[in-house]
Formats: sequence, C-alpha cells, structure tokens
Amino acid sequence: MDLAKLDVQDRAEAGATMTVMHPASGEPLVDDKGSMTIRLAGEDSRDYRKGVRSSRLRRLELLENKESDPDKEFDSIEQDRIEVLARCTRAWTNVWFDGEELECTYENAVAVYSRPGLHWLVRQVDSFVNNISNYLGN
Repeated sequence: MDLAKLDVQDRAEAGATMTVMHPASGEPLVDDKGSMTIRLAGEDSRDYRKGVRSSRLRRLELLENKESDPDKEFDSIEQDRIEVLARCTRAWTNVWFDGEELECTYENAVAVYSRPGLHWLVRQVDSFVNNISNYLGN
C-alpha cells in the first residue's frame, strides 16, 4: 500500500461538509431552505494544528502560574477548543440564529460554538473534525 494515497493534508485543508443533525432525533436539520451544513477543515489541517499549538502554549503559561484558578483554567481550555473549531470552519449554509441568517465568519463561529445551549453542536463539529474518514474520500 502506497502511504501517499492516505496523505490527507490537502483534503483536510479543503474541508469536508458535515450535515448538522438534531441533537435528540439524530435527523438532519432541514427547513424549506435546505439542510444546515458546515464545511470543516480536519485535524490534519494547518489551521487546526496552529490553533492547538497556541492552545498548548497558553496551557503551559497557566501551569507556570502556580496561583492559577482551576475554574479559569477549565474555561480557558474549553474556549481554546471553540477557537480551534472556529478556525476549522470554512463555510456553512442555512445557519440561522434568533431569526437571522448568519454569515460564516470566524467571529460568528466562535459566538455560535460558545453558546452553552449549543454545546451539542460543538460535540458534532469536534467529532467530525477529528474523524479522519471524513477526509479520506472514496
């Protein structure tokens, strides 16, 4: 087997499209405008690796501060995760919040992923980004 055929970096950079699923039923979120989808870069992309590297450097700084607050550290780790996933968000379709269709920007992705009531979406995005089979194709 030629390992070059399994090199996923280019496909991870380009991203793959995830259909957002209802958190309880597991059915695709669809309305009269179509499915809600998010195009996501994979964990082998430069944006993902750059975000993780920044996150780890911040964690090292927190560890050096012996008087740091564990609750703040946990919040910081979760915020780092959200920022990495926002970096990986390449595009989306049919994403609405509070009656308004949202443009796909880094800032909007952070805002959506940061909402405590939408943590189910963060879990879907995180799982998709970290599943290499989404980037291997056929």
